[in-house]
Amino acid sequence: MSDTVSRNTATISTGFLWPLRVYWEDTDAGGVVYHARYVHFFERARSEWLRSLGYQQRQLQQELDLVFAIRSMQLEFMRPALMDDELLVSVQVTVAARASLRFQQHIYRQNQTQSHSPTHTPITGQNRALDDGAHGELIASAAVYAACLNASTFRPRRIPQPMLQQVADSQPMTRNIHDR
Repeated sequence: MSDTVSRNTATISTGFLWPLRVYWEDTDAGGVVYHARYVHFFERARSEWLRSLGYQQRQLQQELDLVFAIRSMQLEFMRPALMDDELLVSVQVTVAARASLRFQQHIYRQNQTQSHSPTHTPITGQNRALDDGAHGELIASAAVYAACLNASTFRPRRIPQPMLQQVADSQPMTRNIHDR
């Protein structure tokens, strides 16, 4: 990696990418994405990541009495996303604990020549460090802390062990503390 890396590109190791396009409903009168819409984009990607693992949120709520609630989210905006931009939203679990998950997420504006479909890409030693700008221009980032709750009482509960193991196996994490 060179020392002259632009601030608007990033090297990431991601286990999941979700493509989306910016529509009129996402923007203000000037065609710039309204800041609150980024939260929607991050949420949608996390929901699709969960679905890619075989879990639907309605099913978790009805069959396991389980929901995930966002306890905290820290956002950083680098560049504006614009009307008709094709974006990629990444999802990477950084910590899987007994009753919570921590994520690092990024939104990229795709290069015009790129075309992506939703992908769940296991990270291996061979593809761990992607080239700078491999996903396009970095638009926004989020650090997200999601708590697992009992859907009936909204009290904290453990993530079911099979789900936690699947999350742990799906991508490398900074810390995996599910077996403590």
